[in-house]
Amino acid sequence: MNKIFISVNYGTSSIIKQWVTSIENFNNNSRIIIVDNFYSDIERLKVKKLSSELKFTLIESTNLGYGRALNVAFEYIKKNYSKLNDCVLLAGNLDIQFKCTEVKYLDGNTVYAPIAMEGKRNRNPFLTHLQKKLLKLHLVSMQSESLPLFTVVVFLIKLAGYVPSKIWALHGSLFVFNASILNHGVIFNEKSFLYSEELEFASFIENISNSKIKNSKIKYEHFAHVATSALTSTQKKFYKLWKPSFANWLNRWG
Repeated sequence: MNKIFISVNYGTSSIIKQWVTSIENFNNNSRIIIVDNFYSDIERLKVKKLSSELKFTLIESTNLGYGRALNVAFEYIKKNYSKLNDCVLLAGNLDIQFKCTEVKYLDGNTVYAPIAMEGKRNRNPFLTHLQKKLLKLHLVSMQSESLPLFTVVVFLIKLAGYVPSKIWALHGSLFVFNASILNHGVIFNEKSFLYSEELEFASFIENISNSKIKNSKIKYEHFAHVATSALTSTQKKFYKLWKPSFANWLNRWG
């Protein structure tokens, strides 16, 4: 399988070189694509310079949010790569460092569950099938506009994660899947913005009849970067960004 690494930049040009280096430690011949979600003129110039220096494909965009920016890269791949069946995509954040990508990749509409380390904790699975059933409890917190109730629902969903159940959703810092999956439509729709990409990706995969999620030895470390974590520095800020994206997921897949 030919590996294509994809990421989205939004004011994080300072960590691009580190991300590219972590890829090249394992994959000297892989293709690298970065979508630049416009942050500022100065930032755009920095990314252009890095693209020339580090030899990655740069796609310039307006600020579309994470999921829709990934869509831009996916459309580019569909137009420029004729043999999707021979490619695996590793699409995720810039604030990750790869530790292992040399694994056995399978045929078909396969999704791979990486080992997603944040400190000593593996963030995968992000949600199980049991946790998915509890997501509808958020309808109550959304209708009441109650942050305390939202917190309770989040706690209950996290608690359900300790009960054995099959993987449903993977952590959004890295989606790894065979490029043939792109033949089944658009993963993130036009109302997608932030913090429900895991749900949208999981539902999209779930609706492909012959898809499968496989545990893998792909491993990376995830570091929440200040430029992105600042968006959710308080629970109120997070809720404001999360609510419309969650409502979009419900309308599309719920």
